[in-house]
Amino acid sequence: MALELVTAPTEEPISRAEAKAQLRLDTSQAELAPQPTLTYQNFSGTSNGTGVAISGYKATAIVNCGTIASGDDLTLKLQESADNITYTNVSTTDTWTDVDSDADVTVFDENSSSRTYRQVYNGTRPYVRVAITAVTDGGTLEAWITLQSLVTDENDLIDGLITAARMAAENYLDKKFVTQAWDWKFNQFPSVWDASYEAKLPLCPLQSLEVWYRATLGSTTYSSAGSSLFILSTPRKTKGRLQLVSGQSWPEAADMMESVRLRLTCGYGAASAVPKPIKAALKLMTAMLFTDRSAGSDKLLTPRVRDLLDTERHNL
Repeated sequence: MALELVTAPTEEPISRAEAKAQLRLDTSQAELAPQPTLTYQNFSGTSNGTGVAISGYKATAIVNCGTIASGDDLTLKLQESADNITYTNVSTTDTWTDVDSDADVTVFDENSSSRTYRQVYNGTRPYVRVAITAVTDGGTLEAWITLQSLVTDENDLIDGLITAARMAAENYLDKKFVTQAWDWKFNQFPSVWDASYEAKLPLCPLQSLEVWYRATLGSTTYSSAGSSLFILSTPRKTKGRLQLVSGQSWPEAADMMESVRLRLTCGYGAASAVPKPIKAALKLMTAMLFTDRSAGSDKLLTPRVRDLLDTERHNL
């Protein structure tokens, strides 16, 4: 006897958006309000902007040149830090892109007035800031750091973790959640499956059952035994039962490997039909897998998760 998955679930009991809500992650690449880092107004010398925490985000420095006095040259540097204390220049040749004309510039002078520039940070440090050096003391300039969520980069990971959580929960309950089809394979109809015997089926909750057999030795074609031969019980919380109708007999199957196949379609139905306690357990399990990438089943099946899953535990 062997079980083989024929049709996998086409959806998971919980969605990616539900998992992200549990993790308190953004569901899109939403851009946060710009974080101010530097304001320049009529001074000469060097000024270091305020450090901005950027972990988990794509950071872009935005500089708005208000007015820059004639003859004044400003040098701006995007800087990075591991501790928000010690900063180093991101590179020795920072390149700022003119947002309006896409012309690369490295020096800000009076011709930069009333223009906006940006520089994307591609490093790995958790803090960045903008630093400025002014030759004279005439002009105004403001700089911000914009943060764009990167959680969509985790979409494939989160999808995989949802599936892993679902499979672990299914193994724990010995149940299937979303509609799927399995083949239960035999070489012959079991001899004990007569009209006085109730055969316990291996999967639940059971939606339907089809019985197929190969009548000719060496044949690859299966014939249907028909549903009139058996009585099928499909309870929600316990495993289904199969019993031959009194006065009937199973068809004669060829004496060969996997001559008999029982197609079991099981699951609660669509994702919307999965009980809420199971959904709640899957959200917790997915969150644990996301935050602790080394978590095993012993860590996943916490008392809280077990309590939720046990509301749908069947009696074997």
